[in-house]
Amino acid sequence: MMKSKSYILLENLLHGVIIVIGSGKMGKSCTAHSLAALFWPDHPKYLLDPEDIDASMFPGYIHVKDTDKIPPRSVIFIEDVNRVFSSRKSGNNNALQRWLSVVSQKDYIVIISSQSFADSDMAWARSQNTIFIHKWMWPDDIQFERQEVQIQQVSANDAIVKLALEKPNTDFRSICYFARHGDTMSVAPVNWWEDGKHSHIFREVSISLISP
Repeated sequence: MMKSKSYILLENLLHGVIIVIGSGKMGKSCTAHSLAALFWPDHPKYLLDPEDIDASMFPGYIHVKDTDKIPPRSVIFIEDVNRVFSSRKSGNNNALQRWLSVVSQKDYIVIISSQSFADSDMAWARSQNTIFIHKWMWPDDIQFERQEVQIQQVSANDAIVKLALEKPNTDFRSICYFARHGDTMSVAPVNWWEDGKHSHIFREVSISLISP
């Protein structure tokens, strides 16, 4: 089987920021963890989140609330990144920008998921070796995206539907579109993934809408 340009890119990736974007329940988290298992099986895996989450469901993963304990050559996951680093939260704080500036020196592979990049800090898109991976997004959601993401997402939706029609036995949620090369890939779930379990990592997290 001939490898796509995006497959070769990930196969040889030493560092970078991968942004998995798409509407809810379209397989963003599953794809993120499955890609890590496929391409970087021997790298340490970290879940970066300020909340008290149960990381035991992710075999071999370590939960951290800050970046200072993450060693070089790690894969770092940030689920629903807008909760942690939204554009409104980090606009006057350069901590994110300073951290992203060392991604290449530390050989980090940072994988973030987002339902809407409109609320995400633009530092992610300006960081070193940013790779956008698009899942399906509902047309009503696309209109609220940043203009450059809208263009990519329209192309992504068309490509995802095309592949789904060509391969009707493929799980629609597994299909990804890589904006850099304009190609698609179907990513099989990592063998330990359970939809009702791993896709609800924040089910027990308490979120207050009123700041203290």
